[in-house]
Amino acid sequence: MSGALTDLSPEVRESTLRFYEKVAAVAGKHGIDLYLPHLHSDPIKNADVPPSQVVVMDRERVKDSMIMIVDVRQMPVGVGSLGVGMEIGFCESHNTNIIVLCRRDAYERFKNDPYEMKALETPMVKAMILYGSDEEALEQLDNLLEERGEEFRHKASVKTS
Repeated sequence: MSGALTDLSPEVRESTLRFYEKVAAVAGKHGIDLYLPHLHSDPIKNADVPPSQVVVMDRERVKDSMIMIVDVRQMPVGVGSLGVGMEIGFCESHNTNIIVLCRRDAYERFKNDPYEMKALETPMVKAMILYGSDEEALEQLDNLLEERGEEFRHKASVKTS
């Protein structure tokens, strides 16, 4: 799982972490063990872990993962980044499937930005779920994994030209 963990108000941060845990529960229902970085290298609770070590830890997890779910629900106005670009790059390097969860309001803010959209145009992105509420995201994810779950239990296959 990848998404915003910093620069959030305490209330938004807690609700975001709870959402990530619900996402992991939905994935688990379909036999997918989703890694939650905030349980291992939270930038606030584990401030003693150097960022360079967090990058190594995250990269290792991606290398061994079949799937990463990235969340772009937090796109404050004025923040010109999806916040998951590095993780998407890790996935590209290791043929890791990506499911993007994206709030509709966030999508509306970045859909015309060619740099941000380019990050989501990697062949590793196998699905994008646009949603308005957490419940809607979880329901759509559950349906996607019900229909296509087997696809996400294997490394991505990439066609080269």
